[in-house]
Amino acid sequence: MKEIRKSSGAAVALAIILLAALACHTPSLKRLTTTHFPPKPNSAPIDLYVGTVSRHHIEVAIIQSRGNTSKDEKTKAKQLEELKRLARKLGADAVQDIRLLTKKAQGYAIDDRVPFPAWKQGKYNLYFLRGTAIRYTENSPAAGETPLQQ
Repeated sequence: MKEIRKSSGAAVALAIILLAALACHTPSLKRLTTTHFPPKPNSAPIDLYVGTVSRHHIEVAIIQSRGNTSKDEKTKAKQLEELKRLARKLGADAVQDIRLLTKKAQGYAIDDRVPFPAWKQGKYNLYFLRGTAIRYTENSPAAGETPLQQ
């Protein structure tokens, strides 16, 4: 009976650690308006801007991608797709003011010094993208506005 209690206690402790670790890696959003727009279809184009847009718009929400310990081009592309997915869900037309941010984290990290998968306690950086999802209130783009990508 004691062995069952020990193993179930270890499973609960592992589940708590896993949930705490995943909480840092989830996308998030903070609504900036009480107006709710219908979601866009998965194929709808979403404009991405590093700066702000001069075209008239409504700021819908501040959105953020999942954090990742890597900031290579492949990871950034996945994070941009995640921002687009969140923007479509909110009914937005674009994401402006996209920037790469860093969050210092402490906990279990992959140990690169060993030839097999292993974890170690330590500090590491999480890189994520944050931007503001917007909905256009006029159809035509302002002069000189060019999205990063659609």
